[in-house]
Amino acid sequence: MRPSRVSLLLGTLAAGALSAQEPPALLQITVETIKPGSEAQYGAIEERLAEMCTRRGCPNDYLALESTTSPTQVWWFTMYATQADIARIALAYQRDADLLHELRELSTLKSALTDVPVNHIAARQPELGDSSPWRIGELQFAAVAVTPARHVPGPRIGTVFDEPEGSSRFTVIGAATRAEAEAAAASLGADALIFEVRPSWSKPANAWVAANPELWARR
Repeated sequence: MRPSRVSLLLGTLAAGALSAQEPPALLQITVETIKPGSEAQYGAIEERLAEMCTRRGCPNDYLALESTTSPTQVWWFTMYATQADIARIALAYQRDADLLHELRELSTLKSALTDVPVNHIAARQPELGDSSPWRIGELQFAAVAVTPARHVPGPRIGTVFDEPEGSSRFTVIGAATRAEAEAAAASLGADALIFEVRPSWSKPANAWVAANPELWARR
């Protein structure tokens, strides 16, 4: 059965309140692969969703990252401090019937535009990463490598998250420019992906906006 866009969106929107410099304990990544030719329609719907969440005061923040290579993928980052945040924010949505109705209406419009979304929740592995600050949401670009979680790690680099039961490992590095993102991707390996933040599809944390107002003025 195709996952409900609303059920994925509730997860994508269920962020805990975290400092932009503090790596999250848990990172949710929802991956949507856009069908060729559907990019403009997809983007228009996401802008409506972001505007609606800002207007209605959705109780969380979320980040949209679009791949710079084909096929076009959008990775939605949601950052949690604890498992309790997930339950708390999900409950807040369930209690707002009008908001859920709007989410369902807009989400239904997207169902034909993407492949089946894939959802991941991964826990930070501080012993595998480096000490660089977590600047995802502040910077315009990111490089991400996906490897098996039991892959023998190389040099400590970026911020590392593992899914439970050894399925996948995500190594994430923020970058201010495309050139920096390309260099970061090269350090992560040949299969690393480069993403660019889509401000108009996101609901940013106040700390992200304060750290890079020029980026978030593009909303």
